[in-house]
Amino acid sequence: MTKRFLPNNDGGSGRPIGSRNRLTSKFLYELAQDFEEYGASAIKICRVEQPVRYLQIVASIVPKEFAVTDAKISELGDEEIATLLATVRELKDKAQAEADDDAQSVH
Repeated sequence: MTKRFLPNNDGGSGRPIGSRNRLTSKFLYELAQDFEEYGASAIKICRVEQPVRYLQIVASIVPKEFAVTDAKISELGDEEIATLLATVRELKDKAQAEADDDAQSVH
């Protein structure tokens, strides 16, 4: 039996050169096509039927740290910050109410 790592021994036959890249490219192309057609509905189904998993997916793609680089925020006064915070809370409540409505319409 010939040892694999001896000089002038190619180690036997293996996968043809470039086949892995072709397979990866083909897979990513097909995945993109499928997502193009069904992605939005799959996301909605996941959000409604598995909200915990949905949040895990979202959290996995969001940056771990969020840095505010707009210097204008640091120039805001307390009243302006309070107004912005109230607006964000209203938007969040509205989004939650819409999600609840979607969940009720699915079931």
